[in-house]
Amino acid sequence: METRREIHQKEDFRSGLIVGMGMLFLVFLILALFAAFYVLLIRSNSSSETSLLTLSLFAIFFGVVISIALVWNYLRRSRRLYKKNHFDSFRQELSEKNSITPNQENPLLLQGEMESLRLQLASLTQQVKDFTTAQNGFKASAAQPSGSLFKDQSETPQETSISSEKNEEIQDNSHRRLEENVRELYILFNVSQVLTASIDPEALCSKFADVILKNIHLSDFAILLLDKSKKNLIVQELRGFRKSHEVKTLVFKAGEGISGRVLQSKQSIYIPDTSKDQDYLYYKGMKSENGSFLSFPILTKDSVFGVMNFSRREIDAFSQREIKVLSIIVKQLAIALENAYLYAKTKELTLVDDLTGIYNRRHFLRILEMEFKRVKRFQHKLSLLMVDVDYFKKINDRFGHLEGDRILSQLAKLLQKNLREVDTLARYGGEEFAVVLPDTSIKDAEKVADKLRKFVKQASPNILNNQKSRLTVSVGVATFNPEMESIDELIDQADTALYQAKSYGRDCVTVFREDTTVSLRAVQD
Repeated sequence: METRREIHQKEDFRSGLIVGMGMLFLVFLILALFAAFYVLLIRSNSSSETSLLTLSLFAIFFGVVISIALVWNYLRRSRRLYKKNHFDSFRQELSEKNSITPNQENPLLLQGEMESLRLQLASLTQQVKDFTTAQNGFKASAAQPSGSLFKDQSETPQETSISSEKNEEIQDNSHRRLEENVRELYILFNVSQVLTASIDPEALCSKFADVILKNIHLSDFAILLLDKSKKNLIVQELRGFRKSHEVKTLVFKAGEGISGRVLQSKQSIYIPDTSKDQDYLYYKGMKSENGSFLSFPILTKDSVFGVMNFSRREIDAFSQREIKVLSIIVKQLAIALENAYLYAKTKELTLVDDLTGIYNRRHFLRILEMEFKRVKRFQHKLSLLMVDVDYFKKINDRFGHLEGDRILSQLAKLLQKNLREVDTLARYGGEEFAVVLPDTSIKDAEKVADKLRKFVKQASPNILNNQKSRLTVSVGVATFNPEMESIDELIDQADTALYQAKSYGRDCVTVFREDTTVSLRAVQD
């Protein structure tokens, strides 16, 4: 085997040989360059000299290629030799430090890594064997409870039987709790589906009552909501009552009965035995059976909407777990009702004038368009009134705009009170109102207009709070003509009649007629 010194000497000899050959080719390249320059710069062009130039160029090209190859080979061999010498030195130091002779086929570092991996694998294999042995032993003990395992542990068959019964009881309890959790999630899922399916409060309560009675065992169930005054509870939905039509007419005040107490305190009340509670009215005697009664307030963080009641004929029939689940359900209904009322209010704002509480101009035009199409198709009667408050600018200047707004609101209520349910009253703009009168002839419309004018004049002291002033209105009347093409013509005729009434001195009614020519002019208030 060659020693390290002999290997180094051979490597140095090869390197020197390569360098010598590189220098030889470099000299050859320089001579070729001189020949080429000599031909190009000194000698003239001839065939022999052209051949010499071509050969010189080929010699230069091959010389460059061979020189580059020799230099690259020299650098590559020097780099490999350096790495090999460095690795041998490191292995020699490690071998001397650990007093271990390195193996040429399996270096020390790789050998150490393989040994570490082998030890880890052996440890894991032993753990798997231990786990498998323990598992097999557990299965054997479970399959043969009277075997040697009990004898080694000094357990009697009676103790084994008791332990087995406890395990079965624990398993039964776990299964029962799991079933209860699944059923609760199923009920909550069904309730959430119903609550997201509608935005109408009445439809929402009806579907909610159906899904509750379908999924929860109850004797009866009721939802009581606050009326418009926010003071009394009315029965909105109920299930399980024999005299449901009578129960639905009941009204509960705040503090009256259990439902009234829940509304007043905003706290839930549970009565395990209704026969022992004096405040229990049971819907004012509509049903005499005793049992359990549970009542929740339907409320959110900002609003109270009513009360929800659950009843069962059994005493103490509601567990704490059921009460908790029902409270979650009631909270879901409260949130759904809040969203439904908010949507209804938002929708109402698009139809109703915020100041007077009657329809706004947009909704008025929509209704008039529908009525116009109907009468044009079926040749029915339709009339339109335009009502304007006389000298309203002076009222605002004298009493202020806030008082002017109050007067408009009172006037709208007075007009609405003296119209039919099929009639449509709307605030057309400013102090001007519009009235749609379906199935009304021009003569009947004139009578309605004059009646409204008189009512306003009579109620003037009350509307103005007995101030020394007078409140009157001027009314223009127009009726549908089969030759009309759109509602704009009907509105224009009513406006023309209104301005004619103002030009006549106000506080009067004027009917638009085809044979009457009206000169519209600015009427100063």
